[in-house]
Amino acid sequence: MDIKATQYNKFADILASDVLNKLKGQHNNFKRFESHDKPSKSIFIGTLGDVIDEDKIIATNIKSTVKNNSLSIKFLLKDIKDKITINPKLSVYYRVYPTYEEQIQYLEENNYEKSDSVPLAHIWKRKDLEFEPISISLKSNEKFLDYNPIISEIKNQSDLYGLGNEISPESIEDEDKFQKAIEFLKNKKSEPHLDWTSKIYIEKEKFTQNNEDLHLIEIGLVNETQENVRYETFLFNCRLEISLRNNEIIPFNYEYSYENNLKSYQSDLRCLNCHANLKKSENKIYTENYAVYKQPKIVPKSTIDGINLDFNILSEHNALLELEKLHNLMIEHYNTCKQSTSVNYSEYEKSLNDFSQMQKRFYQGIKVLKSDQNAFKAFKLMNKSFLLNSKKYKNWRVFQIVFIVSLIPDIVNKSQGRETCELLHVMTGGGKSETYFGIVVFSAFFDRISGKEFGVTALTKFPLRMLSIQQLQRIANLFIWAEEIRLNENLGGEPFSIAY
Repeated sequence: MDIKATQYNKFADILASDVLNKLKGQHNNFKRFESHDKPSKSIFIGTLGDVIDEDKIIATNIKSTVKNNSLSIKFLLKDIKDKITINPKLSVYYRVYPTYEEQIQYLEENNYEKSDSVPLAHIWKRKDLEFEPISISLKSNEKFLDYNPIISEIKNQSDLYGLGNEISPESIEDEDKFQKAIEFLKNKKSEPHLDWTSKIYIEKEKFTQNNEDLHLIEIGLVNETQENVRYETFLFNCRLEISLRNNEIIPFNYEYSYENNLKSYQSDLRCLNCHANLKKSENKIYTENYAVYKQPKIVPKSTIDGINLDFNILSEHNALLELEKLHNLMIEHYNTCKQSTSVNYSEYEKSLNDFSQMQKRFYQGIKVLKSDQNAFKAFKLMNKSFLLNSKKYKNWRVFQIVFIVSLIPDIVNKSQGRETCELLHVMTGGGKSETYFGIVVFSAFFDRISGKEFGVTALTKFPLRMLSIQQLQRIANLFIWAEEIRLNENLGGEPFSIAY
């Protein structure tokens, strides 16, 4: 990997870590922060919601909101050989009185204008919790976590918020007056009744896989804290660390059909409202608030030794020579793969047949370019348009030129191929748009060369509104050059134009 790519990867990792830590409330900015709403309104990942009393829902006609109040993992065991140890970790938020600096900053950021009262800043403080490890047998069971020491510690903090939404304007004249105003509110002794409640549970049931009797174990963490407007009842950054000791996990087996081929894979764990990894060297399960998958950058092949797919080469009279070289290479590749003895199954045969059909269609496109002067001229002018327009790239990627040439027979002879809709499936950034643009520009030139003086050549529909503006600009730039070429070539007809 080159230095530039390494730097990009490092930057992406730093950016992703920063965003994810903010979304789960573990960023340094979220140790103590100001927010008029509860932290659960701005922290989304790894939270377990509170519980709303059903009678309250009926009485107040509260509309349904999505609140996941539990996370769980499932795994299979052949034999239960030992107890397990569960180490729960999570965070809570509680409101505190602001410092003088926090209060002044809050007023400045909210463009405070003098009035009869001053709104008090809502400051939230995070406390990260680790409970005593729980040793528990693998049978249906539950155990509540002990929050009493934590609640006692929080209540002993001098800045714990009790009441008060406003203070007098005189209170912010200096720090001493502000502290006196806060002390006045503290002395009213109206602290919230903190009552966080959560439990660890284990459920065991029978499970049969491949005619083998197994134990299905489910371990979960549930927030049973009742909703309360006076304090934050959500739990944050909830995780479990589970030591399996001498128990050995049996993977889940899965089968599915993909393109009429049966596939199979295995997975050690099933997760709900979390992600989890089994670290086999330690025989431990670690839950996470999200899963990370790093997609390697896949760049379609753009060069082949001995074949030149540059725009300037394909805009000249010897363009067909390069296309024929590519076609011959495709035949050689097919024959080599056909003779392979290392692979022998239906999916491989199907891929070979698909490749053979693609090679034949590509050859039909070359034949049309050889036999139809109008089509060949349109093809060369299309390449010239891309040559003049492109600042970053000088050549086609292999799949692009194969796709374009393969469609030419259906464009030239509009009575054939009507029963087929062509789809190009390539990863994001692979070059799909340019491929479609190439087909559109070829069609526009072919229309003018064939005598069509005006009318619609192509319709483009975009799945995203923001994408449509960007793509419109790209195709507009291309058609500016195409129109200049049309004028220079004296093709006649109306000017090329696009509409949105």
